[in-house]
Amino acid sequence: MAKTKKEMAVHAEKMQTRVEELFRELMPDVTLVRVVAEPDRDWDGSDILDVTVVFDGVELLEGKKMNELSARAWLHPDSDEDEPHPMFGFINVPDAKETGIVS
Repeated sequence: MAKTKKEMAVHAEKMQTRVEELFRELMPDVTLVRVVAEPDRDWDGSDILDVTVVFDGVELLEGKKMNELSARAWLHPDSDEDEPHPMFGFINVPDAKETGIVS
């Protein structure tokens, strides 16, 4: 069953906070600039969260850390079984500026 805009906004805010905390824990040497969690729908109409993590730096993030962050954010103890599935993207500041995510 589709969630209301208000329910999706609450889920997005919780996910954004979770990702910020986990990013700082897992990648303390990388500067987190912004996390954007936006409600969306996937190809079959299911509710999802489009999560974009913007970091400062030109180096690639460690894949293992990105996977761990994604898994722990999704399986976090305060998440509920009805929470929309997050879809993650990681982008550095220069690329985020090109796409308009940051100014």
